[in-house]
Amino acid sequence: MKTDIFKLFAIAAMSIVFTNSTYGQRLVKPSQKSESEKMIPVMVSQNFVNEYPTAVNAEWRGYPTPNVSSEWYEYEPSKQSSKPSAYYVAEFSELQSDYKAIYAADGSKIAIHRLFISELPATVLEAVSKGMYRDWSLAPEKEEIFRNNAQGAMKVYRIKMSKESSQHNLFYSEDGTMLMDKTIQ
Repeated sequence: MKTDIFKLFAIAAMSIVFTNSTYGQRLVKPSQKSESEKMIPVMVSQNFVNEYPTAVNAEWRGYPTPNVSSEWYEYEPSKQSSKPSAYYVAEFSELQSDYKAIYAADGSKIAIHRLFISELPATVLEAVSKGMYRDWSLAPEKEEIFRNNAQGAMKVYRIKMSKESSQHNLFYSEDGTMLMDKTIQ
């Protein structure tokens, strides 16, 4: 009888240890969150976790209210706001790629930026080679910017072109149509 009680106690103790080691790391207590994570609305962080469950090294920050005339793909996730934020940016890695996800305060996703160094689609390369920036240098880092919300899915490519001290961000649709030319310097 004593051995049965001991076995039952040992099984219960092992179950508690196993449960804590398996599931305890998934819970983040509010006191364990960084200062930037504490300012993120609950709906934003919940939607992020649901959409990107395998994301690692997520860093959050506020994003200033964009200019009303801005296009959804023009939002510059590297900007940071010291004012109350209208949007929130999560920088993270997933499946060996780096991403920036932009969310509105209500939790809806505005866009996702994926950084890459591989070749651009042939349609975009052809448009660049025939355009006014054909003799400019193309930076190796490029971005695919995705919108997938109620307005429908769309992909835009942002590339940086430079010549001497001039730099431009060029935005192209998948079919090679230039959507915007934005001067950086």
